[in-house]
Amino acid sequence: MKKHGIVRKLRKRYKALKRSAKLLDGTCKAALIHRFRLEYKHINAFLAMLSCRKWAKGLDISTRLKKLYKRSGRIRKLQLQLDAFRHPHSKYGAQYAKALGSALEAAKRRFLKRLSPKIIDQSRDRNIADIKGPFCSGDYRDYLAAKAERIKKVLRGAVSDHKLHAVRKELKRVFYTKSLFKVSDDEERQMRLIYKLSSEKLLERLGRFQDRCNAIDLLAPEQYPELGPQAGRWLSGQQRRLLKGKTKMKKRLSAKLKQIF
Repeated sequence: MKKHGIVRKLRKRYKALKRSAKLLDGTCKAALIHRFRLEYKHINAFLAMLSCRKWAKGLDISTRLKKLYKRSGRIRKLQLQLDAFRHPHSKYGAQYAKALGSALEAAKRRFLKRLSPKIIDQSRDRNIADIKGPFCSGDYRDYLAAKAERIKKVLRGAVSDHKLHAVRKELKRVFYTKSLFKVSDDEERQMRLIYKLSSEKLLERLGRFQDRCNAIDLLAPEQYPELGPQAGRWLSGQQRRLLKGKTKMKKRLSAKLKQIF
């Protein structure tokens, strides 16, 4: 991929991000938030891939756009949680759903207040100005090899929630860039492996695990003191229920990843 091809790809991706941001105007519907975040992840993965070249060290999305993405993550988590508790079977569940709704509306207001096409344009222009050279298939092989080594390093010792999330992010970055280059059957095993894993069910399993972690965090009683002690005990009970399933998921994922890497 020559320099002008990289610039063209970046312009296309930032244009899609800007279009998805425009669609969010005043609504922040779940599907639109998901699309905005997806477009961001494509750009982030592309820049991460390029950064394995010496000329691209430090190539990254702007701080302001990163903060905006982080705020969209808060909205996404609350939307998923509210959807899970949309039909509560107890008065405490109804109270919790109402509290989630209030938190979601507040998160939307904070996000929309800062959402601006200018933030996206500034990040795009800075990235394009920093493109100094090409990126070839050999560079992509180096990138995959580095990802495989990174995952092996992350998985050393006990596997924590944070480590599983880190592995998922590494595989996702490969997933979002794998259409750009092909990896043949005669390539080094670890490169073929990480290329293959980035589109298999393992990614879905890691995603479900992360969703479970987020759901447990959003059930912490201390986040909703206005609900009172009885509702707090109900929330703790919901946490314990989800924790049981999470522990099993974590054990299976850890064993699978240790076996692979």
